[in-house]
Amino acid sequence: MPDDQPNVLPSDASQPDQLDRVLIDAYQAKNVPLDQLPYSDDLGEFVRVAQAVNPALDNRETLKRLLRLRKAGRLPRLGQQRAWTSGLSIDDEVRLRLLYMIEARMGSIGLRDRLPYTEDFEELFDQFSKETSFDGDKRDFWRLISTLGKRGGAGGVS
Repeated sequence: MPDDQPNVLPSDASQPDQLDRVLIDAYQAKNVPLDQLPYSDDLGEFVRVAQAVNPALDNRETLKRLLRLRKAGRLPRLGQQRAWTSGLSIDDEVRLRLLYMIEARMGSIGLRDRLPYTEDFEELFDQFSKETSFDGDKRDFWRLISTLGKRGGAGGVS
């Protein structure tokens, strides 16, 4: 999956820049885990904060920046987090089908964080919705993918 978006990290990525600081502050204030942000209204708030520093940033680039901050250990651990529930569940056969679809497209469920706001995500969402009885929205679909990856692949989504 080519990444044709510009790199939004500063040239000296070891030092937080203004964008890093405002995103870190917003993350602490919002208290929402990163995996719950894609396709949510909460991400829109982060995008607005980011665009105050760099108007060219969109959902995908803002999320990528937050993910990089997390991987660099710059995002604080959150205290008590809001639980996400959608009321949706999928059975083991459908869960396994989703895992195979993701791995066929991405190579590994471990690369799932690269999916949000891409054509790959849109195509997976459309394919999964057509081939199964899934009737959730994109946020629900993302949460299924995220949970699937966190709980060890096919054994995970409930």
